[in-house]
Amino acid sequence: AIRWGPDGNGGKKKRRPGAPKDSPKEYDYYALLGLAHLRYKASNKVLKDAYREAALKFHPDKNSAGVTDEEEKAKIEEKFKAVSKAYETMCDLQKRREYDSLDEFDDSFPTELEEGEDFYVVFGEVFERNSKWSERKQIPKIGDPETSRDKVQAFYRWWNQFKSWREFVHEDEEDLEQAECREHKREIMRFNAKLREKEKKREAARIRSLVETAEKLDPRMRAWNESERNARQAAKEAKEAAKRAEAEAAAKAEAEAAAKAEEEASKAKEERESAKKQKEKEKKMHRKEKQRFRALDGEIEDEGVTPGVVEDICASYSVLEDLQTLCDNIEAAADGEAKVALFREAAAKADADGSKYSKGAERIVISTPKR
Repeated sequence: AIRWGPDGNGGKKKRRPGAPKDSPKEYDYYALLGLAHLRYKASNKVLKDAYREAALKFHPDKNSAGVTDEEEKAKIEEKFKAVSKAYETMCDLQKRREYDSLDEFDDSFPTELEEGEDFYVVFGEVFERNSKWSERKQIPKIGDPETSRDKVQAFYRWWNQFKSWREFVHEDEEDLEQAECREHKREIMRFNAKLREKEKKREAARIRSLVETAEKLDPRMRAWNESERNARQAAKEAKEAAKRAEAEAAAKAEAEAAAKAEEEASKAKEERESAKKQKEKEKKMHRKEKQRFRALDGEIEDEGVTPGVVEDICASYSVLEDLQTLCDNIEAAADGEAKVALFREAAAKADADGSKYSKGAERIVISTPKR
């Protein structure tokens, strides 16, 4: 696997500088206490038991007996002091974390998997290694191909919220034990914290990059993401198809509405034209019937019957059929007296309708019909 590391080439991270200035660098505190195999995993009880055993083992009274060389005696004393210093450091949580943070640690992780590499084995080891720095003790496992999606997502969520106790002791830090007063101690703490802040940010970025890379290479996440992408694409295509169908339906409805409106307009136009023709026809027939009525009027001689009366009668019979019936009845009358009676009735109707020229039916008199 191609690996990412602080030195850019995937190498292991070297022991960080800045070990406590008063600690004998030639001594490994865990090794002095016989806990090199456990190191940061050693519990307080294990530390206490180990210290008692180491204190007895390296006590000067036991190891200096028979030693005459002063230099050798000094070394024995120094080693016993180192054991005491080791236990003192291990018993102070902050000091122990600073000491443990100086241990050599492999910060690298794969950025790609080579053919044949098992994601769960490779990244399981990486996350297990980095879990050393976790403030929280309940650490989830990476799982396997059968792990549920909820658990996998919870795993990555846990690592995205990772809280590290890792310390980054800077070589320029000042010793808190040299503080002259409480305010001086606070000032030193602020100064040291500022020196460590840059490395803490870098460490947080490293963990984020690890989680992002693992999610990208995780075959489970890839399968789920691919399934979601396909589902989104299918939903998108279905939505677009629905929009197209809706647009087509709307266009069809609009075209049908336009065609119907055009058909109705054409039909209405035809009806208007037909009505107009019918009206003209009826007017023509009405004029013809009026001429017929006027001709019938010529058969009656009466000085009182003026053209105005005739026109009033014509105007009163505005319905064609009524005028036709009147004319037919007059023509069918047996004699002049019957014809006059019909004219009298028509004149009375015109007078009742308020005709302009009518003076009353009495103006119509019997006369000899014209031959």
